Amino acid sequence: MTGEWPVLTDIWTIQKFEQLEREQPDRRLELIDGQVVEVNTTEERGLILANLCAILREWSKQNNVGYALVSVHYAIPGDEYNVRMIDLSFVLKRRVWRTSGYATEFPDLAIHIRTYGQSDAVAAEKAQFYLRHGSKLAWVFQPDDRTVMVYRSASQITLIEADTLSGGDVLPGFALPVREVFADPMAE
Repeated sequence: MTGEWPVLTDIWTIQKFEQLEREQPDRRLELIDGQVVEVNTTEERGLILANLCAILREWSKQNNVGYALVSVHYAIPGDEYNVRMIDLSFVLKRRVWRTSGYATEFPDLAIHIRTYGQSDAVAAEKAQFYLRHGSKLAWVFQPDDRTVMVYRSASQITLIEADTLSGGDVLPGFALPVREVFADPMAE
């Protein structure tokens, strides 16, 4: 898996993964099909994530809808081999926020920012996994070529920097020029 680094080769369950997270809380880890994977983070990914979070938060305040959540772990009841960390989640309705353990209700919108060197197949698998487990829309941002792949249950499109990203029926009225996601807020 290029761009994400398997750190342990044994097959892991959620119980063992929880213990590892308690012992090493500063690492960004996921459990993918029984494999512990460390997510490669960079300043560039952080900037994109901050831009998206600020834009979505402002839009949600103006429209009185939804919540943006950063780096939340999601698990599927009955699946002992997957705990996925979504870079940015957007949920439309207030729910009881978990204060421990993993969220089990996937967000309406799941956002993934590709890591350097991560393959198209890995990024697509993440988006499809989110959709299979309850997300209605998934956006995958690719910093290298400044594009975004938009996934819905039956389709995928790629937008370039000159395009406008729409929230569709999940975030009605939301429109964002793709270039703003990749913009340096301090640049003139």
